[in-house]
Amino acid sequence: MVNTAIPPAPPVAHHSPPKTGAGSRSSPKVPAADPLVVSAMNTDTWFRSPSNAENPVVAWTDGTNIFLSPSQKQIDAKRRPATPEVVLNVPAGYVATELHWDQFKGGSTIGKAVLINPAPFVVLVKKKGADDQLITVSTTLEQKLSFMSLGGATHGGTIVTMRGGTEMLIANDEKVSLEISGGTAKGPIHAVKLKGGFIRYHAGGTHDLYMSRSGATAVFLVERSTGAIDGRFSGKTLDAVLAKTDGKVDVEEKGATAADNKTHTVDLKTSPPTVTAVQGFTSGGTAYQTERAKVEAHGVKITEKGARLGVEDLSEVDKILTESGTAAGFVDTKAALEAYRDRKKAKPMDPILVLEKLVGVEYAGGQVPSDGSTPHLFIQEPFEATATNRAATVRHEMTHIVMDVKDNLSSGKIPKRLETVFKILSKPTFSFLPDVEGTGSTRGTELADESRYSGAGDTAMGHPEDNVSEFTASFVTCATLFWPSLTASITNAQQAGDQGGGTKGTELLKLYQEVWDLIDANYMPLGPRLY
Repeated sequence: MVNTAIPPAPPVAHHSPPKTGAGSRSSPKVPAADPLVVSAMNTDTWFRSPSNAENPVVAWTDGTNIFLSPSQKQIDAKRRPATPEVVLNVPAGYVATELHWDQFKGGSTIGKAVLINPAPFVVLVKKKGADDQLITVSTTLEQKLSFMSLGGATHGGTIVTMRGGTEMLIANDEKVSLEISGGTAKGPIHAVKLKGGFIRYHAGGTHDLYMSRSGATAVFLVERSTGAIDGRFSGKTLDAVLAKTDGKVDVEEKGATAADNKTHTVDLKTSPPTVTAVQGFTSGGTAYQTERAKVEAHGVKITEKGARLGVEDLSEVDKILTESGTAAGFVDTKAALEAYRDRKKAKPMDPILVLEKLVGVEYAGGQVPSDGSTPHLFIQEPFEATATNRAATVRHEMTHIVMDVKDNLSSGKIPKRLETVFKILSKPTFSFLPDVEGTGSTRGTELADESRYSGAGDTAMGHPEDNVSEFTASFVTCATLFWPSLTASITNAQQAGDQGGGTKGTELLKLYQEVWDLIDANYMPLGPRLY
């Protein structure tokens, strides 16, 4: 399978629209109506939301393709890179017909399809004789399509396309249809049963990589047009399959001994794909083993299903479990988790936390089951995330767990004053705040949303929408991982609010000072205030 083909040149930006002035990215045209009908688009003009100038997605067409880019404001603020522009990834046989901006509420109907994933930008695509589909586009230009049936897949699934062009398709069907495979005639892959459904990685080359969702069967390297299986990794020796946004997938294969372990890197952008191998697990080096041992020593059970926790994931959990404070009478978070375990009459050797990593559509959650079983933090993602995003995800979700545990051990309720302050901050009172998320809102709580500072994930909604628990989890993440930016934002907001002799900015500052003290006293140790 190894070849020496020259890899394709990196994608370049398209510059048909003007670089400056009307119709450029910095001055996009405002459609006369929302939605914008694709057939009515100019081929030399960028378009933006007609209702929200802050929406971070702009679009244009060359008459055949639709190209997407962050708005100039996002680029100038260095929150998003300007190039390469992204081509809308439309399923085979479908045609994009309408562009919809500012679709923040799921459950709404566009065309004959129901919006499942809220997003700042949604595209309606149609195919004669088939169900309408909706492609949502995040502020990072990640594209997502959730379907009930598509291309012969009858049990539903999701397609996620990253900005780098790598696509992950998750289907609940256990057989690969001809249409989804991109083949011209049925071949060996169409006869394979992939237990629990399948995952397909595609990056524009002649071959795709398939694996079952259960992780129990082999990984197959498949030629698209014929369905021929040109490479196979045995399910009995697979340890992890780690996809990257650049079209490369690392397949880690266990040997007879640790010294025989190998990592096979499959480059799906080359045609045919380049496959290289190195000794050992590239994702499971010394740093990984060290951090994992630290976490397990705290009494944490670790489960990995087809994916591996990053060093940043493990390091952040270790930090949280070793931080000391006086929250709710417990000197640290670990003590609270141990007390919760003991209260449920578990054995001392039982875990205080289950930490799980798995492959799937991007999602993470921190749960304390109502039946009193062990708290559970799980992280699911289609591709390797950045170190910043990993740490922020762990910190946010662990805060949810800690809140639930400490509320259960004490009064069972969030402190009333924290709820009161949150309600004040949630009102659109502080109109001097910038709307860097592009939501069109002016919630004071946005200062405490890590999406403002991390540059990772879909920032269209932000976390602290209308829930004090989400607000607290985001605030803790900002105060521990992004405190210089949080401090600067609060200081700037204070100055903006007090301009002209007003006091609204100072009022906001006092509220955020109170938030810090309340969270530090009740949930997570934050230490001395930084503002």
